[in-house]
Amino acid sequence: MKKSICFLLTITTFALCTQSCDQDEQPANEQDPNSEITTNIYISGIGSASNGIQIAKYWKNGKATNLSDGTKNAYANSLVVSGNDVYVAGYEEKVAKFWKNGTATNLSDGSKDTKAKSIAISGTDIYVVGEERIVENEIFIKGSIAKIWKNGVQTNLSDGNKMAYANSIALNGNDIYVAGSEGNPGNEIAKYWKNGTSVNLTNTLTLARANSIAINGNDVYVVGFIQDGNSEQVAKYWKNGNVTNLTNGQFTAQATSIAISSNGDVYIAGQEKNASDKMVAKYWKNGTAINLTDGLNYATTTSIFLHENNIYVTGYEYNASGWPEGRVWKNGTATKMTDGLPLSIFVK
Repeated sequence: MKKSICFLLTITTFALCTQSCDQDEQPANEQDPNSEITTNIYISGIGSASNGIQIAKYWKNGKATNLSDGTKNAYANSLVVSGNDVYVAGYEEKVAKFWKNGTATNLSDGSKDTKAKSIAISGTDIYVVGEERIVENEIFIKGSIAKIWKNGVQTNLSDGNKMAYANSIALNGNDIYVAGSEGNPGNEIAKYWKNGTSVNLTNTLTLARANSIAINGNDVYVVGFIQDGNSEQVAKYWKNGNVTNLTNGQFTAQATSIAISSNGDVYIAGQEKNASDKMVAKYWKNGTAINLTDGLNYATTTSIFLHENNIYVTGYEYNASGWPEGRVWKNGTATKMTDGLPLSIFVK
């Protein structure tokens, strides 16, 4: 049996910060032709302390910065760069928080189990989404409240009567889009909220989740999965509410993250089991699948990003000893991370 780690389920149930490509670049005619252009690769994720505690951290071009001190389990789920500032959303034990250039701001007080999953920046405004668990008798999870924080001030997206998750955020002008799900165990509706108003993508007869969201012009793209009854999970995406299957349902699959190119090509990261019951990391370009792993070991993706015609995907793959190893794929070629597991990527 494979060894596991405590955030494995989390990776497969949300997608981390989705961005359209190249939004921070200057137009070519505004760049100094004599200047040297450097591509910087930022990754957020987790590493392990010697005591086995998970450390929230981010990497810039492979150089790690610890965001937590290793005394409590912490996770750096989503990263975005605005100007020269690096913003990371995550949580430490039960406290949702974000870090700006390594300095933490708490979004919750620790009295309830709260997680921050995705972050986006608009000017000086900082938006973070996640959820707060409602626990009864310190054991039974009664529900969860999907939340959004703007500059640290929280707004509930759901009422707490069901399990609700806010997994991914995207901004478009003054509009705020949040992808997630809401329902009872085994009966969840994939949905997104636009400016706090819920838009259902599925009905209540299925298990469905929306993992990632991206906006291209007036089009709203959401990716996730649907599982009908005892069938396998089918990776799907929705464009303005119209659904497209990425897999045929023969093997279980999920879509985890989405990015849209400047010419409208749709790139979706995810994973699908093969006939040997191994999960294959992959991405789809306009619905056509490209495998990132050979299917010999269990592998999955966590994030996708486009930059200057390059496709970056993060994830992990189990090694022969049964432990997950971080992976960053650039145009399908893998680079191994030796000091942590990546959950989100941003390139500029």
